[in-house]
Amino acid sequence: MFRPIVVPHGITDIIDAPVQSILVYGTITPLVYFLPLRVKSGLLVVGSIYHMRHDVPNPTFNVLMHIAWIYQPWIAHMFLTFIHTPRHYLRTLTVRTNPKKTAIGIMTVITIADMFFHWTSTWKSLWWVGPVVAHIIMTELKQ
Repeated sequence: MFRPIVVPHGITDIIDAPVQSILVYGTITPLVYFLPLRVKSGLLVVGSIYHMRHDVPNPTFNVLMHIAWIYQPWIAHMFLTFIHTPRHYLRTLTVRTNPKKTAIGIMTVITIADMFFHWTSTWKSLWWVGPVVAHIIMTELKQ
C-alpha cells in the first residue's frame, strides 16, 4: 500500500476544524482501538461504504467495489491512493492551503519513517480504523 499519500489525508481535518477534530479523533480513536477485531472490521466496512458515496454515488457499485476490496485488497490500495485521496485533496486544499500542505508533508515524513522503523507494527490489529472512522465523521460534520 502506498501509505504516504493515503495515511495523511485526514490530517486536513485538524486544519479545517481544530477543536472538533481534537474532540472527535480524541474520543473515537481510543474507543475503537479497544474494540474486538470483528467490530472494528464491521465499522470499517459500513463507514467506508458510507464515506465512499462521495466518490462512488451509485450504491450498488459502491457495495460491489467494497466486496472487491475485501477479496482483493490491492484494489482498495489503488483506489484510495489514486482516486479517493487526490479527490479529497482537491476538495479541501482550496482553503488554508499552506498549513494543510505543511501538515500533509509532516504526516507523510512520519508515515515513511514508520515504513522503515515499524513503530505501528506493535499496535493492535486494525489500529488505524479509529482515525478512519473519526475522519468519516469529520467529513460529515464539515459538509
